[in-house]
Amino acid sequence: LGLMEKRQRTAAKDNGDGTALERVKQVQDQLEEINDEAATAVLQIQSSANAKRAPVYESRKTAIASVPGFWKRALMGHPWLADIITDQDECILSYLTELTVEENADVKSGYRIALAFDVNPLFHNSVIEKRLSWHEGGELTMQTTPMSWKPGQDPLALSGDSAVGGGEDKKRSFEQLTVEEGQRLPLFLLTLLNDELHDTEAGDSDEPSAAGAETEAICDAIKDEVWPEPLKYYQDFEDIAPPADDAAP
Repeated sequence: LGLMEKRQRTAAKDNGDGTALERVKQVQDQLEEINDEAATAVLQIQSSANAKRAPVYESRKTAIASVPGFWKRALMGHPWLADIITDQDECILSYLTELTVEENADVKSGYRIALAFDVNPLFHNSVIEKRLSWHEGGELTMQTTPMSWKPGQDPLALSGDSAVGGGEDKKRSFEQLTVEEGQRLPLFLLTLLNDELHDTEAGDSDEPSAAGAETEAICDAIKDEVWPEPLKYYQDFEDIAPPADDAAP
């Protein structure tokens, strides 16, 4: 074949492939439209279901209020959360009286977790709220109620050369904790309180942090697993009573 004929055949083949790919794209665009419609319908169904669940959740709340330590035991009955909850967390959770999860009206933009506490010797907060919000482009932000620790109780406070002490002039970030320190502190609560999603220590504000990922995972576990079926996790918890001297109030 001459050079000109080869070029003509190649051009014809490219044109044919282009036409075929255009048809594939058109079909794919149709599928995307259907997928978008289905996703919107699912969100509408979820939003409607949430509205129907609301009064039932209120009835459940009333029933749970008569079971002492219900939410502490439900959280500790979750197999993954149980691995994070330390002895210090158990003490704090002994004052937990209520747990609530509320999704935004449109479902997809985020949700709120609220933990209500009885009067305790550790902090002044009666309610700690954690809000997760997804913005345009898929960006996630988290915002938590500022903690009002009582004197000497802030686990991230530094006093002189000690890792944890009564002085609260200096504080370290949650990401600065070592694994060993985390085991001696209320790791579950500190992870829940963390709002930092990016690795600031690495100097790259866009780099996701391990601490941020774990905070999101804890929140999702509470929202998607513990909140819908707390009785299951309450019953799964093996209640091994601590020695009388160490029992939490």
